Amino acid sequence: MMTENSLYTIVKGQKESDGQTVQVKPTEYLLSLEPLEAIDKLQTNVQSIAQELDHYSKGDLTVPEHIEKVRDLVFKLEIAQGYLAEVFKSWQATQRGQA
Repeated sequence: MMTENSLYTIVKGQKESDGQTVQVKPTEYLLSLEPLEAIDKLQTNVQSIAQELDHYSKGDLTVPEHIEKVRDLVFKLEIAQGYLAEVFKSWQATQRGQA
């Protein structure tokens, strides 16, 4: 299963004994941005998902479709936050190397 947005693609792999494998692949658009601009776009993406999650989590969670939407958004938020952290750490490492 793949989930795409303008910044990255989430590819869910096979379930392993320790959980499901997930890969995050940057899009050409994200790769074309300057590092700080890419980080800013990723932060905005995290905020957007968090707001959508907040909206849906205030809804009727006795409806199975709503529960599934909340689960999906939690997954997307965790991936987005993790990817943002990874990109930021990579940028910091390059900054230290230039100092």
